[in-house]
Amino acid sequence: GLAAAVARMAGAEVGAFSNHTDPDMDLSAFGLSDVAAKTGDLGACDSHFDLVISTSNLWDDWTLALRLARSGGTVAVLGFPGRGQAGPTMNPLDSALFYDKQLTLKACGQSPNRDVPKHEIRFTLKRNCAFLLRAIQQHRLPATALIQGLLPADDLPQAYHRLRHERTGGRTFVLDWSAQPSA
Repeated sequence: GLAAAVARMAGAEVGAFSNHTDPDMDLSAFGLSDVAAKTGDLGACDSHFDLVISTSNLWDDWTLALRLARSGGTVAVLGFPGRGQAGPTMNPLDSALFYDKQLTLKACGQSPNRDVPKHEIRFTLKRNCAFLLRAIQQHRLPATALIQGLLPADDLPQAYHRLRHERTGGRTFVLDWSAQPSA
């Protein structure tokens, strides 16, 4: 949800493929022009998108992300393909889906957590959070439409369970890290 909303805020036309196609989902809050189920024939969508953001750990979703990216496109990896899954039945870097299309794969799950000048590292955790907070304050990101609730960070399994079984209009949870021991 947030990745789509930020992409839309940056001027992208954003669509989504999901198992969660809640008819009550406020597509505009997420910056989405469309949400399609990950079922059926997606052949017309093959090799169409400049950027595909993969947020899932499922191998079938990984294959879909590679299929959807256009030649020379980018797959931004937020999920971790294969985490908790049996080994893939296909080659996750299949030549026809990766090499022949000359895709760029970009791991996007972490930002550096250091205070350094912008010319050294432009996007840090602190700057990214400040950017998102400003966007919420300026009503460019609708926090109330995106957030279902607040959970303690050590209750991540509960968050995943609730997202899987109680999903409400595509919304997510904010994790409260304040009770976590500092490193």
